[in-house]
Amino acid sequence: MCGLVSAHRRPVLKNRMPPALQAIAAQALAASAADGAAAYHLSSSAFACRTPRSWYVLDIEHDSYLRIDGALFDSLLPLMQGCDRLARSRDDVSRPVPESTLELALQLELRGILTTTGAGRPVSASAVGIPVQSLLPKSRVNPTWVTCAGAFFLACIRADRALKNRTLAENVRRLRERKQVRATADFSLVRAAQLVASFDALRPFYPRDYLCLFDSLALIEFLALYRLYPDWVFGVTDDPFQAHCWVQYGDCALNESIEFASAYTPIMAV
Repeated sequence: MCGLVSAHRRPVLKNRMPPALQAIAAQALAASAADGAAAYHLSSSAFACRTPRSWYVLDIEHDSYLRIDGALFDSLLPLMQGCDRLARSRDDVSRPVPESTLELALQLELRGILTTTGAGRPVSASAVGIPVQSLLPKSRVNPTWVTCAGAFFLACIRADRALKNRTLAENVRRLRERKQVRATADFSLVRAAQLVASFDALRPFYPRDYLCLFDSLALIEFLALYRLYPDWVFGVTDDPFQAHCWVQYGDCALNESIEFASAYTPIMAV
């Protein structure tokens, strides 16, 4: 078995590749990697990160995480765009591709995680790092929260509908496109702190249980009404696996503590 496991640890690959197919696929991979050319890209809907023991892949098209043995995915990196520092030498290219690496590559390609077309992305770390400051604990001074009520309820309704009617991939694309069009470099953390405090004061009045996905998206929609466009950050932890998301601008977490957010490895920032 090639070491690919869903985030809830159920093995998803059981059948070994027949030797004949293995030989054909190995020749194709070797040809793709000839002259140092990387064979694979991450698909545009896949995001990856390395934890001490594993690699994790977030597939936003299917709203799912995959855990892959760290050493196994490392063996695939020389065949992937964006990993030049780990790429194999010309002598290595002529060596047979390990069966386990070959199985992993082909299974990930079948799942739409990897692609050999130019439409993919290189493997790279998330553009957002672990936060070193936070707007928490919440400010006690909150003079404007009543005046923000209309925007708050509108943002929550938009987030609710977005999560019910759109896939994660659709929401990610929508936020990214809006940000590219409207975001400017003029982001005030002082103003953001006031608005986050208002959001937190109003949050008990919206009839929905706390969930990081909803609360982070609702806060993003709320801040967008005031022309502030922070990042929606997703992260993962190992043993046990946990996924979490929060809102961040630069190195400042807007709705999460430094201690909690720093326990996660960022995998995607929107």
